[in-house]
Amino acid sequence: MEDEERLQELWLDGTAVTDLSPLARCRGLRQLSIRRTGVTDLSPLKGLPKLAVLDLTGSQVQDLRPILGLPALCEGEGEVGISFEDTPAALRDRALARIAETEDPEVRASDLVDHLTGGARLTGWRGDA
Repeated sequence: MEDEERLQELWLDGTAVTDLSPLARCRGLRQLSIRRTGVTDLSPLKGLPKLAVLDLTGSQVQDLRPILGLPALCEGEGEVGISFEDTPAALRDRALARIAETEDPEVRASDLVDHLTGGARLTGWRGDA
């Protein structure tokens, strides 16, 4: 197993981390929590094939669209979920704020993908954004 495949879960909650670029090659990553961090950009995570559980609560994430590049999260196979309450992205968009309050993390993930794709997922979208 390559080093990039070994890391499967990572919690960076409350740390000074602001840059996720070092995780771009962590192809085995399944769960990531960056609660209350200064992270603003999720694009380094785009394309991670197994990342299906993501907690962004209280982070500084500005744009949630990079999650569309996470096949496991977007296609909803297995355990999936995303939390993004109290992020700038959710605070400036009423629809995202409502989705963020959804109790079930799988439904929240599905609703978020549908919102970000304008419902295109319902008509055959496969996470190629």
